[in-house]
Amino acid sequence: MSVTNTLLRRLPYLLCAVAAYVVIDPALQKFTDHAMMTGFFDNLGFPVPEVTVVFVGIIELLAVTAFVLGIAGRWMALVLGGEMVVAMLTAGVNTNNTVVLICCIGIALLGTGERSLWQPKLPLLNVEIGGSDTSPAESRR
Repeated sequence: MSVTNTLLRRLPYLLCAVAAYVVIDPALQKFTDHAMMTGFFDNLGFPVPEVTVVFVGIIELLAVTAFVLGIAGRWMALVLGGEMVVAMLTAGVNTNNTVVLICCIGIALLGTGERSLWQPKLPLLNVEIGGSDTSPAESRR
Protein backbone atom coordinates (compact mmCIF):
# COMPACT_ATOMS: atom_id res chain seq x y z
CA MET A 1 0.00 0.00 0.00
CA SER A 2 1.48 3.36 -1.01
CA VAL A 3 1.96 6.26 1.35
CA THR A 4 -0.54 8.34 -0.64
CA ASN A 5 -3.19 5.63 -0.42
CA THR A 6 -2.57 5.24 3.32
CA LEU A 7 -2.86 8.99 3.80
CA LEU A 8 -6.08 9.16 1.78
CA ARG A 9 -7.53 6.34 3.89
CA ARG A 10 -6.59 7.79 7.31
CA LEU A 11 -6.77 11.54 6.83
CA PRO A 12 -10.60 11.65 6.74
CA TYR A 13 -10.76 10.15 10.26
CA LEU A 14 -8.41 12.80 11.60
CA LEU A 15 -10.33 15.60 9.90
CA CYS A 16 -13.66 14.31 11.24
CA ALA A 17 -12.31 13.84 14.75
CA VAL A 18 -10.78 17.30 14.90
CA ALA A 19 -13.87 19.01 13.48
CA ALA A 20 -16.20 17.12 15.84
CA TYR A 21 -13.98 17.86 18.85
CA VAL A 22 -13.82 21.59 18.12
CA VAL A 23 -17.52 21.97 17.25
CA ILE A 24 -19.24 19.85 19.92
CA ASP A 25 -18.71 22.20 22.88
CA PRO A 26 -19.94 25.39 21.17
CA ALA A 27 -22.84 23.42 19.68
CA LEU A 28 -23.98 22.19 23.09
CA GLN A 29 -23.41 25.62 24.62
CA LYS A 30 -26.04 27.05 22.28
CA PHE A 31 -28.59 24.93 24.17
CA THR A 32 -27.13 24.84 27.69
CA ASP A 33 -26.42 28.59 27.87
CA HIS A 34 -29.02 29.83 25.43
CA ALA A 35 -29.39 33.28 27.01
CA MET A 36 -25.68 34.07 26.79
CA MET A 37 -25.45 32.80 23.19
CA THR A 38 -28.58 34.78 22.24
CA GLY A 39 -26.96 37.94 23.63
CA PHE A 40 -23.77 37.19 21.69
CA PHE A 41 -25.69 36.67 18.43
CA ASP A 42 -27.72 39.83 19.12
CA ASN A 43 -24.49 41.84 19.57
CA LEU A 44 -23.27 40.47 16.23
CA GLY A 45 -26.44 41.80 14.60
CA PHE A 46 -28.14 38.55 13.63
CA PRO A 47 -31.90 38.83 13.08
CA VAL A 48 -34.08 36.96 15.58
CA PRO A 49 -31.08 35.77 17.63
CA GLU A 50 -33.21 33.42 19.77
CA VAL A 51 -34.08 31.38 16.68
CA THR A 52 -30.71 31.80 14.97
CA VAL A 53 -28.85 30.34 17.96
CA VAL A 54 -31.03 27.22 17.92
CA PHE A 55 -30.74 26.88 14.13
CA VAL A 56 -26.93 27.16 14.23
CA GLY A 57 -26.77 24.73 17.17
CA ILE A 58 -28.81 22.16 15.27
CA ILE A 59 -26.56 22.51 12.21
CA GLU A 60 -23.48 21.99 14.36
CA LEU A 61 -24.92 18.94 16.16
CA LEU A 62 -26.00 17.42 12.84
CA ALA A 63 -22.50 17.99 11.45
CA VAL A 64 -20.83 16.32 14.44
CA THR A 65 -23.21 13.36 14.10
CA ALA A 66 -22.58 13.12 10.36
CA PHE A 67 -18.81 13.21 10.85
CA VAL A 68 -18.83 10.59 13.59
CA LEU A 69 -21.21 8.19 11.84
CA GLY A 70 -20.08 8.89 8.30
CA ILE A 71 -23.54 9.70 6.98
CA ALA A 72 -23.69 12.58 4.50
CA GLY A 73 -20.46 13.96 5.93
CA ARG A 74 -19.55 15.73 2.71
CA TRP A 75 -22.87 17.56 2.59
CA MET A 76 -22.62 18.56 6.24
CA ALA A 77 -19.02 19.67 5.70
CA LEU A 78 -20.25 22.08 3.02
CA VAL A 79 -23.00 23.40 5.30
CA LEU A 80 -20.73 23.71 8.34
CA GLY A 81 -17.98 25.24 6.20
CA GLY A 82 -20.45 27.90 5.08
CA GLU A 83 -21.36 28.51 8.70
CA MET A 84 -17.68 28.95 9.55
CA VAL A 85 -17.29 31.55 6.77
CA VAL A 86 -20.24 33.48 8.23
CA ALA A 87 -18.69 33.17 11.70
CA MET A 88 -15.40 34.54 10.37
CA LEU A 89 -17.15 37.47 8.68
CA THR A 90 -19.31 38.38 11.68
CA ALA A 91 -17.41 37.38 14.83
CA GLY A 92 -13.90 37.47 13.36
CA VAL A 93 -11.34 34.89 12.41
CA ASN A 94 -10.09 32.72 15.26
CA THR A 95 -8.29 29.42 15.64
CA ASN A 96 -11.44 27.35 16.10
CA ASN A 97 -13.36 28.53 13.06
CA THR A 98 -10.22 28.37 10.91
CA VAL A 99 -9.46 24.78 11.97
CA VAL A 100 -13.07 23.72 11.41
CA LEU A 101 -13.16 25.38 7.96
CA ILE A 102 -9.95 23.58 6.93
CA CYS A 103 -11.36 20.27 8.19
CA CYS A 104 -14.63 20.89 6.33
CA ILE A 105 -12.77 21.48 3.07
CA GLY A 106 -10.87 18.23 3.59
CA ILE A 107 -14.01 16.27 4.47
CA ALA A 108 -15.85 17.69 1.46
CA LEU A 109 -13.02 16.48 -0.79
CA LEU A 110 -12.15 13.16 0.90
CA GLY A 111 -15.35 12.06 2.59
CA THR A 112 -15.51 10.61 6.09
CA GLY A 113 -13.42 7.46 5.64
CA GLU A 114 -13.69 3.84 4.62
CA ARG A 115 -15.69 2.75 7.68
CA SER A 116 -18.39 5.30 6.99
CA LEU A 117 -21.95 4.10 6.74
CA TRP A 118 -22.10 5.74 3.30
CA GLN A 119 -19.16 5.38 0.91
CA PRO A 120 -19.65 7.26 -2.35
CA LYS A 121 -17.02 7.26 -5.05
CA LEU A 122 -14.68 10.22 -5.19
CA PRO A 123 -14.41 10.96 -8.92
CA LEU A 124 -12.37 14.10 -8.30
CA LEU A 125 -9.33 12.05 -7.25
CA ASN A 126 -10.34 8.92 -9.22
CA VAL A 127 -10.30 6.76 -6.08
CA GLU A 128 -12.93 5.08 -4.02
CA ILE A 129 -12.49 5.81 -0.34
CA GLY A 130 -13.17 2.58 1.47
CA GLY A 131 -12.69 0.54 -1.66
CA SER A 132 -10.02 -2.01 -2.39
CA ASP A 133 -6.32 -1.34 -1.97
CA THR A 134 -5.77 -1.54 -5.73
CA SER A 135 -5.27 1.51 -7.87
CA PRO A 136 -7.89 2.40 -10.49
CA ALA A 137 -5.60 1.09 -13.25
CA GLU A 138 -5.16 -2.26 -11.46
CA SER A 139 -8.89 -2.63 -10.84
CA ARG A 140 -9.62 -2.44 -14.61
CA ARG A 141 -7.56 -5.58 -15.35
